[in-house]
Amino acid sequence: LMFCIYKPMRWKKEKFLQNENEETDINIINIPDYIEKHEYQFLKNDPFFSDLDPKILEIAQIRFLIPLIKTLKFMNPEVLYARGMHVFECITAALIMNIPKVVTHFGNIPESWLTQKENIDYMEMLSFVIKQSKNKGFLTISANSQAAINEWSSYLKIKKNKFKLISNVIEIDTPDAVKESKEISCALSKKHNIPDDAFVVGGAFRYHWNKNPKLWIQIAAQFIKRWPDAYFIIIGDGVMQQEIELLAQRLGIHHRLVMPGPQRENLYHYYSVMDVFLLSSLTESLPNVII
Repeated sequence: LMFCIYKPMRWKKEKFLQNENEETDINIINIPDYIEKHEYQFLKNDPFFSDLDPKILEIAQIRFLIPLIKTLKFMNPEVLYARGMHVFECITAALIMNIPKVVTHFGNIPESWLTQKENIDYMEMLSFVIKQSKNKGFLTISANSQAAINEWSSYLKIKKNKFKLISNVIEIDTPDAVKESKEISCALSKKHNIPDDAFVVGGAFRYHWNKNPKLWIQIAAQFIKRWPDAYFIIIGDGVMQQEIELLAQRLGIHHRLVMPGPQRENLYHYYSVMDVFLLSSLTESLPNVII
């Protein structure tokens, strides 16, 4: 049983397998979904925490550490996977509940993090709890770029060799595949009624506040005022999709906006339709959509 401390749809079981066709007993549950579904109410005087150190209880008020601990107690996974800014809670909860294995992932540190005291305090606590993870094999710390390793090792005061670099990669198409891709791209344009000579602005992201989809639509609305024949494509889905659809209607660009949903197989083909790729994220580390 593997628990993912990360909600976006892109983290499915096949992402953790070397071969997506391989059979496995791995069961992956996104804890934020699990907690939301069960509508837990967590209080400091919960009897489950009566035997814990008061310092632990004080730390446990951060984000969803308490519901995470209770969920781990109930599910008892073999592996806990965390990325983003839930790593502290993940390691702390795993230490408390004696989870055998924790895998964490770091991207680059957003510049805004370096000036906010609460974030600096968070890093100090994260550094502390990582150093408590002395059992060899308990914790794997990964990053997708050497720049991320350099930043986090500096701010957490952890040696760089404690990190495992897992680089972002893409598959390189063969010449035959490139030719086939052009044919598929033309078919996609026709499917969505995009003229051959249209100027197309595209993007690929989750409909999530960090990806700033509202700004993306606002830019598109300004763009079409100067280039009335432009078309727009957004690949992806997410919790803000309906809100973005309504915003596109309100700004009068919905008739030129194509939203085909997530496209794991046809992603490159949609890229071939685009003339410009627009990324409006608030923060990114090493975005695969740009690579």
